[in-house]
Amino acid sequence: MLLGKVDRIRVILEDFIKRHVSAVLDESEEMMRAREFNRSDSLAPLIATICDQEISADDAWKIPFYMSSWLREQGREFDASSIVEVGIKNVKRVIAGFMGDRWPRRMDVQKRLMWLDNVSFWIVDACRKIRDEYGNYPDNLFVVKGGTLSPPLIYFILKQFKGIGPKKASMVARDFAMGVWDWYIGLKERLKQRGIDLRVEYPEFSEMPIDVHVKRVFQRVGLVKEAEASSQDYQNVARLIYPKLPGAVDILIWCVGREYCKDSPKCGECPLNVVCDYSRTRLGLV
Repeated sequence: MLLGKVDRIRVILEDFIKRHVSAVLDESEEMMRAREFNRSDSLAPLIATICDQEISADDAWKIPFYMSSWLREQGREFDASSIVEVGIKNVKRVIAGFMGDRWPRRMDVQKRLMWLDNVSFWIVDACRKIRDEYGNYPDNLFVVKGGTLSPPLIYFILKQFKGIGPKKASMVARDFAMGVWDWYIGLKERLKQRGIDLRVEYPEFSEMPIDVHVKRVFQRVGLVKEAEASSQDYQNVARLIYPKLPGAVDILIWCVGREYCKDSPKCGECPLNVVCDYSRTRLGLV
């Protein structure tokens, strides 16, 4: 039963990845400028990754571009040493100005202030580390082993920064392994100019970030049993579904959990309804 499900999900996943990779994430002029900046700048993706929690991912990835504009107005460069010099208080003020009316409705004033406190501290702390340990140049994070990396190595490179926990580090490692993300593409181009051939080997060592969406979808589909499931169960199911790059399973499952498999599920529209125990029961197909 399990093998039959994972084989069908693999086909759905591969089709989904093709469409996901080729899709334009946001066609707004603001987002296109931000994406180009994140690809061309070495510090921007690190800051965006730190910001990418609790708020919209699109907004998180626009923040570095907004910060760079503010720094230019102050006659400063957008680099780690400049951010350390302007300090936590100013970083917090700038990001608060960007967020304005962009805050998610679920975040009350207290949560917003806590987010701003944490993120501004993490950004300055990360920039201090980049300045002091990596020559003020974030790309130097990835020149170990001559630029030949693996998902576990990328994971631990990123985990040294406050504000980048296991989920974020796993997601970045997965996207590097896929070789299609703006951060990876820009980094590869810059390192090539330094004579370094950035490569990610052992993509099969990537892991699926586990969150509430993954747990809910896996349980409803019938891939794991809710009462007995461990984190290792989820990872091993991901390896069965897509052994060459298990971390990529999250791309489909997260979207399903966010868009379809919610408290009021849209089973009729869900791409996994053909293999889902919950959906088949709910739609009266069993």
